[in-house]
Amino acid sequence: MRSGSKFFLAVGALEGRHKQLARALLIANCLMAMLVGGPIITGWTDQKIPLAVKVKYVIDGDSLAVEQDGKSMEIRLWGIDAPEYDQPHSLISKSALRKLVDDRYGKLHIKYRDRYGRYVAVLLIDDLNVNQELVQGGHSWVYDRYCNEKICDRWRLLQEEARRKNYGLWGEKDPEPPWQWKARR
Repeated sequence: MRSGSKFFLAVGALEGRHKQLARALLIANCLMAMLVGGPIITGWTDQKIPLAVKVKYVIDGDSLAVEQDGKSMEIRLWGIDAPEYDQPHSLISKSALRKLVDDRYGKLHIKYRDRYGRYVAVLLIDDLNVNQELVQGGHSWVYDRYCNEKICDRWRLLQEEARRKNYGLWGEKDPEPPWQWKARR
């Protein structure tokens, strides 16, 4: 069953003001879809409606701080893993993320909150998927342990292409993924 069908079934089970609100939200989403050329509610993230955020600063190659409605949040980019601070290519990876996002506005698709209290998310700046761009540029690995959705297959192909072309960290001899680096120390 498609998610839209589930929505209509759920709306049918509601009563009174809740049903009116759900219908209003559906109509608003359809109108926005017509205005911007696509649905606001996305199907490949756990959070259906993205948060509009402003990037405050980059912490490292896969973490950053954003602000949303005056509230600061620390974000860990979902599905990827960039070199650790004391690992080769870490400063270059951090710099690559900074060039993509510094002082920009974006859409944040939150997946969940990790054990450190960070929001784990996919970040879009304009139409650019930042997580994907870091993999494609050779500045991070696809984190197979956590990247288990259809989009990850595309990211793995982009990672292999970056490796073949010696982009970013793939230009180094035998780059070691961060999860192995941490386990060794």
